[in-house]
Amino acid sequence: MDLTGILRKFVENGLSAATRALRMTGIESLAIASVEDERTELARAGRRFWGGNQIIANGIAPVQAIPTTTATLALVNKEKPGGASMLVDRANFWLGSGTAAAGATLLAAVCEVAEANVPTTQETGYEVGSSSAGKPASKALFKAALTVVDPVWVGLFSNFQLAAANVGQGDGWIESKGGILVPPRYALGLAVLSGAGTTPLYGISLGWSELVLDLE
Repeated sequence: MDLTGILRKFVENGLSAATRALRMTGIESLAIASVEDERTELARAGRRFWGGNQIIANGIAPVQAIPTTTATLALVNKEKPGGASMLVDRANFWLGSGTAAAGATLLAAVCEVAEANVPTTQETGYEVGSSSAGKPASKALFKAALTVVDPVWVGLFSNFQLAAANVGQGDGWIESKGGILVPPRYALGLAVLSGAGTTPLYGISLGWSELVLDLE
């Protein structure tokens, strides 16, 4: 099978730029830069984003059972079909206030959002921004108590937090290497599974890339 394609520098906003030379190796393969971090080009092109809780009072309370069709918090891809997908690769949660119970697990589900439930404004106390101060703007919105369609919940990771009012306790980022894909009109539903404690509230932080994908 013969394949013909065009190799081009990854450019900001998907727009082509002036012709650039590509360096080939002695065995006829494309030379790859080995001095850059894995997300450098995505950040340079303005495709990297992060976001989460910015006001502790708007954090989420833990649940004591796996949710059914209501995500405590959701990161929604408001793009229309055919637009960019969100590839979530970093997630973190932390105690913002109150007294936690011992141990917690961050639950997640990639699920469809009915058109009538797609939010149009950012949830109070949450923000989304470019991780490189670049463009284009993100198509993501946070929404609390979002009704989702047929969620399949999995535990992303657990921590060993103390049953105490240790504000800020949590664990490190979980890295999924872009393995959580949120297509247009879908959402990443989230919930913190833990004991009730004494009115604890948790903050959520996420990192992702936004790309139009052409893979089947």
